[in-house]
Amino acid sequence: MEWIDDYLGLTIFVVLVAVFVPLERLAPFHDQRVLRRNWGHDLSFYLLNRIVVYAGALLMIAGALFLRGRVFPDAVTATVSELPLWIAVPLAILVADLTFYTVHRASHAFPFLWQFHAVHHSIRDMDWLASARVHPIDQLITTISGVSLQVALGFSPAALLITGTIYLWQSFAVHSNVRIPLGPLARIIVGPRYHHWHHSTDPAARDRNFAGQLAFLDWIFGTAYYPADRSPVQYGIDDPVPDSYVETLLYPVKRIKQLVTGTVPEQIRLQDRN
Repeated sequence: MEWIDDYLGLTIFVVLVAVFVPLERLAPFHDQRVLRRNWGHDLSFYLLNRIVVYAGALLMIAGALFLRGRVFPDAVTATVSELPLWIAVPLAILVADLTFYTVHRASHAFPFLWQFHAVHHSIRDMDWLASARVHPIDQLITTISGVSLQVALGFSPAALLITGTIYLWQSFAVHSNVRIPLGPLARIIVGPRYHHWHHSTDPAARDRNFAGQLAFLDWIFGTAYYPADRSPVQYGIDDPVPDSYVETLLYPVKRIKQLVTGTVPEQIRLQDRN
C-alpha cells in the first residue's frame, strides 16, 4: 500500500506542475521565478506532511464513523447516503466549507490555534506550491474536521471522492500565482485574487476571506474583503517562521510556551501579526 501512496502522490505532483507552472508563466499576478524563495521548504511540506495528516485523518474519520449513529439519527444518515450526486456533492461542499470557515476563523481569533495556523501565513511568495505549507495539526483541524463531518452525516463514498478532488484542486488554485477572471462568480467561488487578500499584509485585509471554496459565506457573515480597484502586493507575517521543516513543526510549541509564560515579543503578538 505504501508504494501505491507514493506513486499517487508523485503522479498528482507531476500533474500539478504540468498544469500550474505554465499558467503561472502565461497569466501571473506577480513576476516571480518558478523556483522562487523557499520553494524547497514548501516541497518538504508536500512530501512529508501526509505522514502525520494521513494518520490523524484515519483516527478522526474512525471517530466520525463511531459517532455517526450516536449524534445524527439513522433516518438522517440514511437519507444523506442515498442523495443523488447532483444534490449530494454541492451539499457536501457546503457542509465542509461551513466547517472550514468556522474553524479557520477561530484559528485567527484564538492565540493557541493561531500558532499552528501562522505557519501557513508565513508564505511570502504565493504560488500553487505554497498551498502545501501548512502545519499538519492545522491541516487536521481546518480540513479534516470538515471531511469527518461529511462522513458522520453519511455522505456516500462517491460524493466524498468528488468533493475531495474538487477541494484538492481548488486549494492549489487559490494559492496559485495566476490571474483567473471569475467575474460575478468571484462573490460565489473562492479564486486566487480573493484568497490572496487573505494572505495580504494590508491592514484592511486582516482577518478577512476565511472561506476556502464558497466566497459567499464571507459575504453572508460580513468578513469579505474584495476591492475592485487593486490586488494584494505583499504577503506574510512579522514573526519569521523557520525555514526548516522540523523547526517549523516545533514552532507552535515554542510560541505557545511563550504565550503561557508571557514572553512573546510585543511586535509579534496576535493583534500585530500582519
